[in-house]
Amino acid sequence: MRRKFFNKISASLSYAQEAGGGPAGDSLFTISNGGKSHHLGLKYSLNDNAGISAGYSRPNFGKVSISSSGMTAVYSGNSANTIGVKF
Repeated sequence: MRRKFFNKISASLSYAQEAGGGPAGDSLFTISNGGKSHHLGLKYSLNDNAGISAGYSRPNFGKVSISSSGMTAVYSGNSANTIGVKF
């Protein structure tokens, strides 16, 4: 969803969901069980050729079990916060 508030300010809000490949894996770097994320963006136009944009994203990763060398680790309740700014 995107909304223009004034001639120079606009915002966007989105939600994404990814099903993923499954709740188990063998790599410590996996997020194979998908997740959900929320995104917020703002843009301020200085003129026709320049502007400032900022965005925030918070993905929540699905629960996954990692089995390797006879050991199992369970990752759950994990999320990340990301911020970006563009001039």
